[in-house]
Amino acid sequence: MIGDIDLKEKTIEKTMEVARTAGGAVKIAKDKLSDAINDHITNPAKEKLNEAKDKKEAQKSNGTCLPAGRDIADEQIKGPETSDKEETKKENKSKSESVIEFKNVSKIYAGNIVAVDKISLTIKPGEFISLVGPSGAGKSTLIRLLTGEEFATSGEVLVSGRDISKLLRKEFPYYRRKVGVIFQDFKLLPKKTVYENIAFALEVADVKTSEIEERVPQIIEIVGLTSRTKALSEELSGGEKQRVSIARAIVHKPKLLIADEPTGNLDPVATWEIVELLFKINNQGTIVILATHDKEVVDSLERRVITMKNGKIISDRAKGKYIL
Repeated sequence: MIGDIDLKEKTIEKTMEVARTAGGAVKIAKDKLSDAINDHITNPAKEKLNEAKDKKEAQKSNGTCLPAGRDIADEQIKGPETSDKEETKKENKSKSESVIEFKNVSKIYAGNIVAVDKISLTIKPGEFISLVGPSGAGKSTLIRLLTGEEFATSGEVLVSGRDISKLLRKEFPYYRRKVGVIFQDFKLLPKKTVYENIAFALEVADVKTSEIEERVPQIIEIVGLTSRTKALSEELSGGEKQRVSIARAIVHKPKLLIADEPTGNLDPVATWEIVELLFKINNQGTIVILATHDKEVVDSLERRVITMKNGKIISDRAKGKYIL
């Protein structure tokens, strides 16, 4: 009897230790994502401010100064007046131009089933968007309309000003190479290595062998799988499989990356690692659309959130939260 009690106590202690370890790992992964977000937002400004302060101190030491009413920080941050105006003009133009635009789009299936109902929205360069909503809200249909797997019953889906429903058949392969898609179930080739799974996406596009040999290792390094290059897909963990899926999706250097429930089958630690990777890809200028039910992830990102219900957009906030 006493032996059984001791065994149970040891089992409970071991379980609690594992839980504490897992919880710590999740916290570390979340903290890394938070640091990545904060660094991206604040570091450039901090560097400019520090440079300005250093230069101001040097000016004081040398007894020199700027004309009255102008601060050295302004010189450092703004630069020459003409260049500043040009850069501002370019920046405003870039921000005002939409890459993707849905104009009063509806998708109605047989039996008068309305999957998407008169949706209008614009997506600008470099955005990170969380697409949320209950099952059957129309998220997947919206994604298929964007990838060209489905066409709108009415309205227009414009990408860089072109209605994708009017692309020629021969143009679609080239269009889809610029739209990377990450799936919840990975869709990796069985009995193939990490390298082979990624290289396949280039081989079917008739990319030269020399270019494949150069590009694939670079992508593998980006997703953090260099040590697993020769591992078969069956030998990978869920998080590693999703990293391969991401690598394959970005190997064509897409302008848009769609992640359809990419963390649905992952543990909490792997979830945050994948989200951090998506954020890094977005920082390189790629538009990321993350379709997810994960409230904690959406709230932590503090990016644009589009909420759908019954085929309609019921909320679209620049720094939104998961409100369902």
